[in-house]
Amino acid sequence: MRPPLQIQENPYLQFSLGYTTYVDEEPFHHSLLTHFRERLGLEVLAEVNGWIAHAALQAER
Repeated sequence: MRPPLQIQENPYLQFSLGYTTYVDEEPFHHSLLTHFRERLGLEVLAEVNGWIAHAALQAER
């Protein structure tokens, strides 16, 4: 299932993302995240992934 479709079909997820009303349409095109990954490059993505992994390890402690 594509992430935008999950958002479209789940009113609880829409609410947690800040939507004020239920929206029955895709919030963004499914290829949008691919464009972000391409623009950021591998080094930046590796750094962000490191931050996420570090935060996850800290949360487990």
